[in-house]
Formats: sequence, structure tokens, C-alpha cells
Amino acid sequence: MASHLPLLLLLLLSAMSTLCSAWNVSIDCGSSVPYVDFRSVQWTGDDSFFMPNGKSQEFQVEHSYRELRSLRAFFSEKRSCYSINATEDEKVLVRATFYYGNYDNISQPPTFELQLDGNFWAAVETEIDKEVRHEAIYYVKGDAISVCVAQMKTGQFPFMSALEVRSLATEMYAARADKNVALFLQHRISFGIISAVRYPDDEYDRIWNPPNLLVDYTLVKREDDSIVVNSSDQPPKAVLLGVILHLTKFGFGRLPTVQVPIYMNMYFAAVDKEIEAYPPQKRSFLVFKDDLLLTSEPVVPYYNNVTELSFPNITASSASWFYLVPASNDNSTVTPTINALELFLVSDPLTRTSSTDVEGLDALQGGFSILREWKSDPCLPKKDAWDWLNCSADVSPRVIALNLSGYGLSGPLPDFSSMDALEYIDLQNNNLTGNVPEFLGLLPNLKELNLSGNNFNGSIPRSLLNKNISFSWTGNKNLRITSHGGKHRNTLQTISGALISIFILSLVLI
Repeated sequence: MASHLPLLLLLLLSAMSTLCSAWNVSIDCGSSVPYVDFRSVQWTGDDSFFMPNGKSQEFQVEHSYRELRSLRAFFSEKRSCYSINATEDEKVLVRATFYYGNYDNISQPPTFELQLDGNFWAAVETEIDKEVRHEAIYYVKGDAISVCVAQMKTGQFPFMSALEVRSLATEMYAARADKNVALFLQHRISFGIISAVRYPDDEYDRIWNPPNLLVDYTLVKREDDSIVVNSSDQPPKAVLLGVILHLTKFGFGRLPTVQVPIYMNMYFAAVDKEIEAYPPQKRSFLVFKDDLLLTSEPVVPYYNNVTELSFPNITASSASWFYLVPASNDNSTVTPTINALELFLVSDPLTRTSSTDVEGLDALQGGFSILREWKSDPCLPKKDAWDWLNCSADVSPRVIALNLSGYGLSGPLPDFSSMDALEYIDLQNNNLTGNVPEFLGLLPNLKELNLSGNNFNGSIPRSLLNKNISFSWTGNKNLRITSHGGKHRNTLQTISGALISIFILSLVLI
């Protein structure tokens, strides 16, 4: 038994080294082989996650990151989506990565639209030999996360290289307590590193990049890593151990040219023990955006703790500048420094199709496998709504029509009674069987129902016969009207038959 102890310890350590978040998904797009990368992250292929209209592409020259050695290209003019099961109201980080790598040998990196749960996320502008990443933090709105790409320019086809989801602690990024918006990452910078930091140094697998500085600068590192991280957003120690001296002004060219809502976190921790020496030195400063004071009192970083400032309700543009200004009235004697920062765009309120309609569509897709290739939000964005339905123009759209004529549906109709905004249902020319469901006659807004050309049997429900709608059911040989209290309710079929008989009789008389 003793001889097996080293192996057991190795397995235990391996299990402990996986991502510590509640759950995580890492999808290598275009691949079908699962593997564990050099960071001990478990990757899976994308076969079970995307709509079946993509083509796998692999590179002749291998990328240093294995997940970027293949991609899934989509040559459809419609949007293409990945769907990942999730838990409603969980806070997650979603990251999509795109590496063009001239896979098609035409040296034309495409631009295309990226969507999150049917909402516009970003216009992805890919580069020929550099990966492009887009990251969002938000609360999951349903039981799945939908990430889609859609064509923006003729002849430029979307693709995806990797898709990752990481579960975050509820208290993280909570300064803006609004579950109806997403935070779209623009910058995550550590001013004391020379190469990117991510998992396992960051247990949530956020990617912290060094600053893109074009001039010489002085980098100062701590002598030890004894710092205690007591920040709710839990930046990793590795990004707090260094600073760039005399960096007291910075801007963000990636922001739009107009003022937009942003969410910014700044992290401060002293890296020089001299500040605690005798005679004591003091680092005390204020934070400005242009000429707007953002801090109500001076910031005083300490050596063994992290000071975090969150600015969840400010605006900025590509022309904005942020300043760290010594607090003259607080006897500051040392140049201000900053260790790390995060900058997000705040999205417009996220919308999605009514949950009751999504429930009914889930039932239809559960009953008919041919409908399961449609994923993502059924109504949003409007230009990419599912082919076989029509939606209202409400902020939270409702499905008002099902257009499933000739779709090859076979078997009984599932219960989609939760779709109570339906006005038109066209199910003609399929192979639907069983009884006509009672719930169809109970849909409060239904105006037209076409069940012609199917194989329904039994009696038409009284709820339909008593409903003032346009109703057609010709071609269902085993479907009949039963009298209720000695009376018959005329339907479109019987009216049509009577009209035909009158027409023939008129011809004979003539």
C-alpha cells in the first residue's frame, strides 16, 4: 500500500489544482478531442454545443495555446450559436476568443457581430495573426447561456476559436447592483507585470495584461508576497506585487468617442517598505477623471493590504484621462502609484423573449427533434429571429405566430399552452397524430388555426368549436365533430363543403 501513496498524493494534488469556481466550461471550437492544458484546465470539443452549420478548420502552423489551433467557421448568412447549460441568476464570466491565423489563405480577417443571449455584445474585428478576446460578466437570465456570431459584411464569415464560462462569487463586481445589465470588459491591466497573468494565479481565470507602454518606464517589485487580499473582487496576488513609478496619468483609446457608462475598479497596494520607515513618508492622493474629482477622501495605500476603489456609475470616452494627484493638504511626500485596474462598458438593459414563450418552445423542441437546431433567444435580435415564428415588438418580445407548415413534424402535439400570446398557428401538411389538444381552444389571443393535412383523430375539442376563430382541419380523415347538447358547430371545413355542393348544383341547373 505504501508504494501507492505517491500516486494517490499526485492524483489528489491534480484534483485540487482544477478551477475552484462552482463550475466552469472550456470549449475548444472546431475540436472534438477533450484534453487538459498546461494550466490544468479541462477542455472539451464543441460537437454538442453549436448549431450544426459550422465547419471545423485546423491550422498547419500550431499555436502555442492548444485551444487556438482550430476554429469553427460558419458560412451561413444567419447567426450561428453556442448554447451552454447554466443556472438562472448565477453570476458568470463569459469569454469568447477569435484567432484568424489566415486559416482560409486569403489574408482577409473578417469583422462580424457577437451576441450574448440575443443582445448585441460587440463587433468583432479579427486580426491576421493575433487572438482577439471579448469578455462579459453578467447574471444568467435563464437555464442556458447563448453566445452567437452573425455576419455583418457580405463575404466575411464569422468563426470562433474558444468559448469559456467561469462561475464568479456573488459578491464580486457588485458595486453596480443591477442584474439587468452586463459588464463588457475593455481593459484588465496590472502595472507591475511583463507577461499576462491568469489561472492558476487567478483562481477565476481572469486574464490580466501588462500595460501597453511605448516609452521607457521604471518597474518596482515587492520584496515578498505577504500582502493580504481582502477585496471583494479578489484580484490575485500576482498582479499586486509591482508598480510603475511616476505613472499618474492614463487613458483608454478603446472606448467609444462619445461618453458612455463605464464600471472601473482600481487596486492599490504599497510595494516599498520605505514608506513605513522613519522619518515616515506618506503616499496620499486623489483620483480625477479629467477635471472631475472621483474620490471623496485621499487614497492611502498600505504595504500589507489592498485598497480597492470601484466607480460603477461614471461615464468616459476615448478622450477621457484619469489622474492620480498628490493630496497637498494631507502631507503627501511620495509619488502616487497604482497596481492594477479593470474597465468595463456597462451594457444597455439586457432583454430576452418572455420566459413563458421560451417554456412553450422548449416543449415543441422536446417533441420534435427537427426543431432542436434552433438555439439562442428565439426573438432577439429581431433580424435573427427563428425562421418559423413571428414575435411582437415589445421590449420583452412575445411569440405571436408559429409557422410550421410542411416542417416534417411527426407524432402528437406537445403542450405549449404557456405561449398565451399566440395569434396564428399554422401546422398544416405535417404528420401530426393523436387527439387535437384541448389547450389550443383556450389560448386567449388565438385568431387563426390551421391543422389541415395531418392525421389527427378523435373529436374536435369543444373549446375550439366554441371559439370565434378561422379554423381549418381538412385532410384529417379520422377527425370528427361530435354534437354537444344536440347542436353542431359549423367549422371552416363544413362551410367549405357546403359552398362546393351549392356551386356544383348551380352548374347542373345552368
